[in-house]
Amino acid sequence: MIIGNFKNDISTDTTLTNPTANETMVYLYIDDVSLTPCIANGISNTNSKPVITVYPNPITNQLTVNTGTYEPYEIILYDLTSRKLIQQTFTNTTTLNTEQLAHGMYLYEVRNKNGVIKNRKVIKE
Repeated sequence: MIIGNFKNDISTDTTLTNPTANETMVYLYIDDVSLTPCIANGISNTNSKPVITVYPNPITNQLTVNTGTYEPYEIILYDLTSRKLIQQTFTNTTTLNTEQLAHGMYLYEVRNKNGVIKNRKVIKE
């Protein structure tokens, strides 16, 4: 848990609650708390986005995709004119053969049942 004031002194509103307190006493008030879902004890929030790893970049002869889950996914590799070159459905992990691709830049999308989860560029050397 991180607690802090990330505003400057001018933007921070303070209220003195005990004007007779000596300097050895400390009062702490917490306001504007923000909660972020996380994985704890192996239980994850089902509304959180999965962590997708796509590597290596740059690629030579293969591109690996890892989702860490066993739900169905799809990866689509496009050229820069948005022409679909490779499309593959998988669960957990897959490796695309990119040996036939020319050197250059390509775009990819990783999708699940909810739509596009990740889209980035990859370079073929």
